Amino acid sequence: PNGLNNTNRIDSGLGKANYHISDKNSITGLYYISPGSGILNDSPTQSNPIWETNQYARSMAFAGNWTFTPNSQWVNEARVGYSHYYQVFEPQDATLNPANYSFNGSTYNYYTGQTNPLYSGFPGLSISGLTGALGASWPKIVGPDGVLQITDHISYLRGKHSFKFGGE
Repeated sequence: PNGLNNTNRIDSGLGKANYHISDKNSITGLYYISPGSGILNDSPTQSNPIWETNQYARSMAFAGNWTFTPNSQWVNEARVGYSHYYQVFEPQDATLNPANYSFNGSTYNYYTGQTNPLYSGFPGLSISGLTGALGASWPKIVGPDGVLQITDHISYLRGKHSFKFGGE
């Protein structure tokens, strides 16, 4: 309802390879990446595009698998996987210090006491009796988070029985 625009772009990619080395060995691997960014309108009360959210996110994943079959009774399968995620939300004016804030050709001094540049930009402010809000309520940073997984399983066939051992 406030007429501010949203933009969003995600450029994802996936690469995968399978290689059969021999009758006893094969490997597979994949890599996935998905970075994206956008300018987002977070609230219908936002009144200026400079307070919209500048959002960036990137997720990645890697997986590898090696299967070794020395004979018809034994199979060893080793796997490794890694995933990574990072996301940042910050107002468009995040580089402006509120103690010396330039807006629409004028400079304002709004002393917040905050000295961490991560919290720069005009702070969220509501004025009683006025509609709309000034500033933004960010930043928010998610990650970077990474998860590593390594597994190895050995399967053994003996007559009518199958056994599987392994760890993760």
